[in-house]
Amino acid sequence: MTANSVIVQLLSLMGIFEATMFNILKENGSPNPAPTEARVKLIIIDEAHRLKYQSIEHIRDLFDQLQIGIVLMGLHGLEKFIVRLPQFRNRLGFRHEFKPLSVQDMMDILESEQLNELEYGITNQDFDHRDTIKALVRATSGNMRTFHRLCLQIKRVMRINQVDLITKDVIDAARQALIIGL
Repeated sequence: MTANSVIVQLLSLMGIFEATMFNILKENGSPNPAPTEARVKLIIIDEAHRLKYQSIEHIRDLFDQLQIGIVLMGLHGLEKFIVRLPQFRNRLGFRHEFKPLSVQDMMDILESEQLNELEYGITNQDFDHRDTIKALVRATSGNMRTFHRLCLQIKRVMRINQVDLITKDVIDAARQALIIGL
């Protein structure tokens, strides 16, 4: 896929989003909703470290022409690549490095009703014991993407084995089925 086709797809998605927002405003009784009310104001690009130089240039062009906020998320080192591009460097607002969640933060999420709201397909009532929750926290090292992948795999293991509760054995089986760095 070329950088140009990605930009065309992005602009197409922005148009669909804006039209949808316009229709929602219209349906909710907004008197004469102006198309600018539905305008995309922020684009978040995940795994931006995978972008090539030409794609970064297209993103810079979108930023300049459409005055849209752009958030680039990527692996460590992305900021070093961006800083080497003088035409992009002066547009860089700030950088923030996300740290993995602490064990206590993960435990707070898993032991509260917030787990139900995350829609991972499991609830805190699905665990057989508090130590099982701790095993899940250790298996993911605070990484929410790994946590999500592992939860999906846990549901699969539970369905295949016709198990109703998440045990340490279920977590171990799910973890072995995924490629997770130790």
